[in-house]
Amino acid sequence: AMTDLIASLRTRHRARVLLISAYQTGVRPWEDDLPWLERVKSNFAEDDEVKLINWRLDMYAYYRLMSRLDLMIGMRLHSSLVALRFGVPSINLSYTLKGGDILRHMGLPDSVADLKAFIESPQNVLERAESMLAAREAEREKVRAAVTRAIKTNLSIMKNLLDS
Repeated sequence: AMTDLIASLRTRHRARVLLISAYQTGVRPWEDDLPWLERVKSNFAEDDEVKLINWRLDMYAYYRLMSRLDLMIGMRLHSSLVALRFGVPSINLSYTLKGGDILRHMGLPDSVADLKAFIESPQNVLERAESMLAAREAEREKVRAAVTRAIKTNLSIMKNLLDS
């Protein structure tokens, strides 16, 4: 499904694609996503516009990279949240209730896609990605507004907790 999605984005939009690992290698080998990313990249071995980021990034470099994306599509909630924090539209391929619930609560229901449905057919995610890319500035503004609301709400809750 991911290969089909990337191929469609490359063909239809000439999109540059970065495959970015969400984990530091060797910390928890069973969670390491680099072998999967390498398999995805192997389907685009001759395509230099599909890049595998397989080097260690410190937090600053990771944040800088994420902030420069036009769109982030991924399975890890924290990657989606980092992208959103920098105003980057994101589609979270949600495999638990947590990711979908958080993003819907933020007012970003289009940022949630069920992972199982995506695996069966990437078409819905492709259509969402195309829509977000077509309305890039409006999407960025929607994300910024949602993040601003979330920060304001969180600060208010923390203030109430700490003042009581």
